[in-house]
Amino acid sequence: ADAKIGSGDSPQIGSIASIDYSMASTAGRFPSIYSTKNGDAPYRWTLGDGSTIKGIELAILGSAEDNIPPMKPGGIRQV
Repeated sequence: ADAKIGSGDSPQIGSIASIDYSMASTAGRFPSIYSTKNGDAPYRWTLGDGSTIKGIELAILGSAEDNIPPMKPGGIRQV
């Protein structure tokens, strides 16, 4: 489920994607591992070019087969 639903047209294969992301641990004293929101540039790639983790593209492009709606620009989704 989206924490925030974006607006506009969903991206397609061949589109440039740009995401901010945070990695966190559910254990330990320091749960935040890394975040692009701490001053690093957003992660950018061309959707469908094979250069990123398949689950990230699935979260953005969605899947009718898996009942996952595509994200819209400005949306927030926990993966």
